[in-house]
Amino acid sequence: MKSILVFMTIILTSAPALAKKCNYSAASSDFKVEWTAFKTPLKAPVGGSFRSLGVAAAHAGNGLKDFLEGIEFNIDTLTTDTNNKDRDAKIVKNFFVPMLGGSNITGKTLEYSKKVLKVEMTINKQMKVIPLKVTNVDGVIEAIGVIDVLDFALTKSLAGINKACFELHEGKTWSDVGVKLSIKYSKKCK
Repeated sequence: MKSILVFMTIILTSAPALAKKCNYSAASSDFKVEWTAFKTPLKAPVGGSFRSLGVAAAHAGNGLKDFLEGIEFNIDTLTTDTNNKDRDAKIVKNFFVPMLGGSNITGKTLEYSKKVLKVEMTINKQMKVIPLKVTNVDGVIEAIGVIDVLDFALTKSLAGINKACFELHEGKTWSDVGVKLSIKYSKKCK
């Protein structure tokens, strides 16, 4: 009986050493940013994405935390895609082009803790840290949150898109925008 207890103690104390170490990696084409804006008094959603995210050629990390922290991006908002070319042109012209410092959105992921990813974003020369809730299912990480364009001093841009789409939006364009970062990754464990 004593030898069984000694054996069990050895197994239990060496379990952390037996834990697998995993390396996560993703190519730049594995990153996707989607957004959902809202219009009309009933808050009807309008979804879109960007075709160019400006993520480095590849990203890797030893473990999920290391993988998610330090991702830098430079989103070209002129690549807005809502599956409607006329709407895309209207959004770019009336919302993104008037932004200060160019129409790009830049930033990087700062910290991953307790299933929350903090992302530093600079829009309209305004920098804010945005928390995104993270899920990890079947090789795809999704980080979801909400930004308020007024936090980035985009009053002029919001008024511009509301004016350009006044009838379609029934006089109401909302300032909150849902954002979702998706990363399809590869994982190799040793």
